[in-house]
Order: sequence, then structure tokens, then C-alpha cells
Amino acid sequence: MGLKNKTILFSSIILILSIGYGLADFNSIGYGAPISFATILSPDIGSGLTLNWGQSISVTLTNPNDPKKSPIILGTNVPLNTSVTDNSEFIRFYGNLTYAPMLAHFNCKKEDESCINLNLNVPVVDMCLLIASVDGFDHVTLNSSKKGKLDDMNTWEVCATGQFSDSLPKAGRIVTRKSKEEISLGCFDETSKNVNYVILKPTTPIDNLQICYKSYSERSEYVLYSIVECGDAEDDTFALSGFAFSDKLYSSNRIDNPPLPFVTVSLVKDGQIAVNLDGDQVAPKVTDQSGYYFFDYIPKGLYFIVAQSPSGVNFSYVVDTNQGHAYTNKVYFNGQSVQLNLVQGFPGIRTVDHSLPSDIPLSSKWVLPEINIGVIPINTSLNGNIFKDYNGNGIKDEDEVYSAAIDVAFEGVVVKLYDGDRLLAVATTDDYGNFFFRDIPLIESGYKVVVETPDGYQMTNYPFPPAPPPSEPLTLIILVSEPLLIGLINKPDYCQANPLMALICYAQRNINETNGNDPVLIALPINATDHLYNMPEGTVTHLAHHKDIGAVYGLGFHRKTKNIFTSAFLKYFSGFGPSGTGAIYKTPFVEGAISTLFFDLNQATSTSDYAGSDPHEMPMDNFDEGFGSIGKIAFGDLDIHDDDLYTIALKTKELLKVNINDPTIYTLTPIFNPCTTNPQDWRPFGLGKLGDNILIGGVCSMESTGDETQIPTGYIVNDQSEIVLTIPLNFPRGCKIFGNGFCVAGDYTSWTDNFFASQPWISDITMDGADMIISIRDRGGDQDLDVGAYDMLRACWDGSQFVLENTGVCGGITGAHPNPSGYFGRPDGINGGEYYNDNFFFPRDNDGHDNLGSTAGVVIPGFYSLFGSSLDIDYIGQGAVKVWDNRDGSLVKGIAVYVQNATLNNNFGKANGLGDMEPLCFDFSS
Repeated sequence: MGLKNKTILFSSIILILSIGYGLADFNSIGYGAPISFATILSPDIGSGLTLNWGQSISVTLTNPNDPKKSPIILGTNVPLNTSVTDNSEFIRFYGNLTYAPMLAHFNCKKEDESCINLNLNVPVVDMCLLIASVDGFDHVTLNSSKKGKLDDMNTWEVCATGQFSDSLPKAGRIVTRKSKEEISLGCFDETSKNVNYVILKPTTPIDNLQICYKSYSERSEYVLYSIVECGDAEDDTFALSGFAFSDKLYSSNRIDNPPLPFVTVSLVKDGQIAVNLDGDQVAPKVTDQSGYYFFDYIPKGLYFIVAQSPSGVNFSYVVDTNQGHAYTNKVYFNGQSVQLNLVQGFPGIRTVDHSLPSDIPLSSKWVLPEINIGVIPINTSLNGNIFKDYNGNGIKDEDEVYSAAIDVAFEGVVVKLYDGDRLLAVATTDDYGNFFFRDIPLIESGYKVVVETPDGYQMTNYPFPPAPPPSEPLTLIILVSEPLLIGLINKPDYCQANPLMALICYAQRNINETNGNDPVLIALPINATDHLYNMPEGTVTHLAHHKDIGAVYGLGFHRKTKNIFTSAFLKYFSGFGPSGTGAIYKTPFVEGAISTLFFDLNQATSTSDYAGSDPHEMPMDNFDEGFGSIGKIAFGDLDIHDDDLYTIALKTKELLKVNINDPTIYTLTPIFNPCTTNPQDWRPFGLGKLGDNILIGGVCSMESTGDETQIPTGYIVNDQSEIVLTIPLNFPRGCKIFGNGFCVAGDYTSWTDNFFASQPWISDITMDGADMIISIRDRGGDQDLDVGAYDMLRACWDGSQFVLENTGVCGGITGAHPNPSGYFGRPDGINGGEYYNDNFFFPRDNDGHDNLGSTAGVVIPGFYSLFGSSLDIDYIGQGAVKVWDNRDGSLVKGIAVYVQNATLNNNFGKANGLGDMEPLCFDFSS
């Protein structure tokens, strides 16, 4: 084999491998340093030969053939700017060097094809392959791969064709064929003094290139390879990016650690602030809310980043110095990163992908991402407060106002602190509702807390409404800078701010007579002024009239449907409603609503007088019958719990339970009778609720004795046939009426037809937290048109039982009227004193009453106030709602609902003119 009288140049194939950016056109290519093949002096490649290419890339030449068929190669330098190499682009290809460094690969016509592998230590992209002087029936094939996986050679691009000399005759045409497996080059022209060429370019990085050559002509028996750096001069730009993170897991990895904003990062090269491709210094960057930073439009080279440590913290350990490994911390304790090599093909270097959020701001072609900065946070404490949010407004209301709830601490709630799914700590709220997590790594983005919501409770200030359903755990974010404030409420305790109060009033005569259009079911503001009847029209909502429902006492409000229920009541000189003694009416809570019959006990039992016969006179002119049946027929108090209505059938002394959604579902249960001596004297009337049990209040009236000196005894029993509290009623009660030196004693008597006698009648049971308030109506006030004198008692829970107030003291707290409590200094109350101030004095007439307490009491959860239907606040003959402070029994204020009008003669003045009352509290909606 020999050169056959031809110079090496004119029978050569020239291979240029270029590193850089995509070649838009041949003229836009910029070129760098070539590989020198000067050390290849032997025609035998042997077991392999490695050549350095620039600072960071090496190429190893190996023989992929049978060792006995080693390719013959030889390094050479071809002079440039001669008559046969005067093409300006060819000269520019070598950066205007004097010589073109090349590698000769020999193959004789009679020999088999020989191949050379070029193995790169890093993947290289945008390679430009120039193949020249393909003539004399030469045949060249090539294929590429990355990490052993063969490339699809169809993806390579043909970038340019040409010839080495502009002076010599035109060279023959190179034929290029591509397939998936290889690119094949050939020429069907004889050899020429001019050299043709083609430039090819892969579109994906490769780390191996195999070139095979076969000569079919004795006039062309070798090729030349030449490798130079090259790239698009406009796109040879790099970016560097990463994230700062708070390494709360001490993992030196940003996965599952929160981002860290406001970290200052500088880019350094050769110990100085780096410059960009415009020659300007690269300004420091500050990480954003996601912890992200980037440097853009910088040239290739070796760099470092330097991060400024936030005050009082250290950087994470560097457990991985490989710049290509994602997510890990790359910054040492001094804030300087590992060495970063911004050269295409090095680990981590990739093309910018604007479909990735982190690449969107970048204008460079290449990027080295994930140069991350881990910061070990200082430890801190996290805390919060959980409270009962009675009005559900999400604010902890603590102002002391009689007409609003005071939100209180919620103790004993379990709160768990999580970092992702990792449980860090568990806390329980203390007596003040506070919870604390101490010695927790400071993370500005916060941690997750899970609140184990107590049964039936729901969060009122959930940040992303609607709140989880009642009893479901709450998942929230807690920040150091913003302690959690969590309001919880359950259905029974919730009442919106400023609710209206529904109230029963009474009108004289039958429903179809003079006062049929008088309102008997109204709703008034709980913060109304002292005289409701002097307030602007519209202040009071008229919900039902005397002609619609007649005389009723019990009142209940169903939150879900916003319907009000009232039950028939026997009152002297005030007729029953259209459906008689067994009627329970339903009235929608809306102005102008139409009341309808909801349930009729007489109809349901198919007994016309199951609830009692109507004893009223028809018409009622100046007299009415039935005063002896007061408290013995129709119904007593009425309460609603969930979807069930409860009331007392007075004639049969049974507890009636009716399903509100389907009134055909009802039960009648005999009420436990505690009157062992005179069982016929048992008179249940009032209702309440303690836990899951229904409370019933009543008296052993002693009526059967016929002796008014026989004092009744009161009882609170439950629906489990248990006595909850015994109430001796033989305590002094001051003056029922006093004035100008006279006093009519107010002591209780047995039940009698003597209407002026003070006859005790437990009409309501109200809970104030764990304590009980018992309202005692004066039956005599419903037997005629004369005064009724109400009373009320407080019973405090001592941990094992209810204990009645004594000398005005209850639960260790001294009330408003300790001994003596009567207005004129007469004993009034158990052992002479009272907890609540229920006196009334009218200075103009120098008279008053020692007992004008509550006939029906209301404590809205969270309120310190007791609202009670009563009489006289600043004038005689008033029906009034009074407000007491449960904390000390003092009278806060009164709201006069009506005043007696002798001309109209339509209301009852002092004669028990008001009945039950109920706040119109709706269901909580998050």
C-alpha cells in the first residue's frame, strides 16, 4: 500500500468534531482549538491512545475490529493558505492557523474495511463532521451513540457542502445517504485535484463516534480526520441556576425542605466577580420566594458561587460534589460552592428548556441547574391559641358586653406538628387555650399542624372555606411570625352575633274577638333600648297574632328550618288558638309569616280531650272560667334539641317528643313522679337539658291538702326517672307588694283557686355552663288579672351534685342580694338572701315588689347574661325582658316590651303578660 503519487491532502477525508451550539448556517460558526494528532507517529493504533482536547475533554482512539486488523493511522499537519487550500471558509475553520492538524486513516483497495472508535470522556452535542475528497469510489460510514445506546442517524443534519480551493477546477459531488443505523458517504467521480467536502451535525449529545473507511480505488487509499472545537458564535452562552432551601431535615437535599428566600448569591471566576459575555460584571442575585436564583449570558469556564449566610445560621454539609447531581447542597460552610465547570458535555450541563418553570427567565443556550444552597435553620418556638368562637366570626371576642358572647379558651385540644408526613411533636392546649412547640427549626414557610377537632366541633376561621365537617381533623400551616388562632364551635353553642329574641306575649279574650290582631309572637333585638314600644317601627318583628295561635307558653326554634314552634297554654281571659288545647303551631321566621298547625295531641291520640277540654267562656266579656285548671291542661314548657321537639302534656303528666321532620313520629312517656306523699299533686311544667338527658321541673303542689300553709316542694328530675335536685320552697320571700309602710307577704302557699296567693310553678330550667338557673312562675298571675311575683334560684355544681344558693351565695360567689335582701330589709331568699337582684321599686308611688324575677330564662352560650321574661323595669304594668349578670347576680338592664293601657285593655299588665322566650340562633355555616 502506498500514496500512489498523490499528496495526502488530495485523497483525504477531513472530519471536524465541533462542540457548541446549533449551526444555523456555515458562516455563523465560530471555531476553537483543534485536537493535535502530532503524537500519533506509529501507523498502528495499538490498544488505544488518549488525546487531550482543551481543559476538560479527552478523546480516546480505539480499535473496534479484530486486533489482527488494526486500522493504520498517522498524525499530520496540512499547510493552509496554499494554492490548493485557499478557500476562505476552510481556512476560517481552523481559526486562521498556519497548519490544519489532521489524522490520516489508510485503507487499500484489496483490504477489508477498517474502523476507528473515538470515545469522549463527556457527552458532546452539536458536533460538525466535515468529510472531504470523497472521490475515486471511496466509501465512508459512521454511527454514534451515548452511553452505549445507538443514535438514530436520521436525526443528523447536513449543514454545508463545498471544496477546499477556490482556484482549482470544481470537485466531484459527494453522495450522502442516511438511515437509522448509519450515514453513508460516497462519490462516483474520479479523483480530483480539488477536494470536495460535506459537513454533518448530530442533534443530540454523543460520547462515541465510529468511522469506517473502505477504498475501492488504488488512486485513493486513505482519509484524514481533523477535530476542532466549534460553536455558533451567537449562542455559545451559559446560565447557572439553583435553589436556596432551609435544611430543616438536615439532609443536605432540597427535597421535602422548604425554600429559603432573600439569600444573596454572587458568581466568582478566578477569585473575582465574574463578567458576562458583554464584559460587564455579573451582579449578585437574591433568591425569590421559591428560593430560586440564576445567572445568565455568561461564557464557558470554571466558576464558583458564593452565598451570603443569613444571620445566625450555617450552611449544610456538602455530601455530594458532583455538579450534575440534582437537589443536593453544593455550598461549603464558608459559603463557597464546589468548582463549577460551565463547559458543554460536563455533568449537569443541558440545553435550556423553556417548558420548565426554572428555565423560563433564561436566554442562554446551556444551563447548569440545581446548584443549590442548603441553610441549616436556627431553632425557634411555634405557638397558637384555640378558643370557643361562639358567634363564629373567626375573631376572639373578649369585650364584656351583655349582648355579646365572650369567647373563652378551649383547653385539652390535641395539636400535632408535622413536617410533611413526618410527625415532629404533639401538644395539648392548656387552661388558656395555648399550645407550644419548642426547639423547632426555623422555617419561614411554616409547618403543618393537625388539630384533632373535638367531637362535634368545627373551625370558624378556616383559611380556605368551607371548613372541614364537624369532628374532622384540621390541617393548617403555622408560621413563626404568625401564631395560629383557631376558633372552634359546635352546633348547640353557636349563635350568630346580635340574634333576635323570640318572645311570647298574651292578648285578652278569644281569638275571634276584640284583640285578635294583636301580636303574641314577636322577635326583638337583644340590644334594644329600655322601652321597646318607643323604638322605631320595624324594630320588633311581628311573627304571629292572637287569632293565629291564641294563648301559648312554650316556644322553641329549629335552627335548620328556621321555624318557630309554640304550644297551647291555658291562661285566664286569653283563649286558645284555632286548634284548641292539643295544638302545637309552626311559624316560619319571616315577617308576615303564616302560622300553621304542626301537631295536635288530641287528633294524634284520637281523643278529643287528651290534652284537656277548653274551659274558656264564649264570649269573654268580663269573666272567664278555668282558673282552677291552670297548669293542669294543654302544655307546659317547650324545647327543641336537634330534630326533636319536647313538651309536657299537663293533663296526663307525660313527656311528649315529636319528630320535627315527620310529626307522625311521636312518643308519650310518663314523667317520673317524686311526690311520694301526695302523688296526685305532682305538677311538671318546666324543661331543660343536661348532657344527653332531658330535665323536667315541677312542684308537689300540696293542693290536695286544701291547706294554703302547706308549702310545695320543687323538684328537677330527668327522663331517666332520677331526682337531680330537690328545691325546698319554704324560704322567706319578702313582700309581694310593698308601699307606704305596708307589706303583703310574698311567701309561697300551696296551689289554690285563691289567685292572689303566691303559688310556685317551676316554668323553666336554664343551664349556665355547669350551673343551673330555675325560673319560678307565679301561678296566681295566670288565674286572674292581678299581679304575679316571679322568682329564680341558682344551683351551682360542686363536682358531684347541684347545690342551691344560700344567703345569696352560690358556688362560693356572693350574689347581688345577700341577707337581708328584701327592699325594706325583710328576709328574702333561702336563709334570707338571694343571688339575683329581682327587686323593683317605683319612686313615684313609693311602692314595688321584692320578687320580679324570671318566668322563662335564656343564657346564650358564651354570654355572661341571663335574659328573663319578667315585669316592671321603670314603670308599673310593664311586661319586660330583664338582663342579669350571671357572674354576680346584678341587674344589668331591662327592656320594656309593653306598658299597661287601661283604654285599650288588651294586654295583661302585671298578670303574667309574657311567656317563654328563645334566641333565634341559626346553624353555623363556614
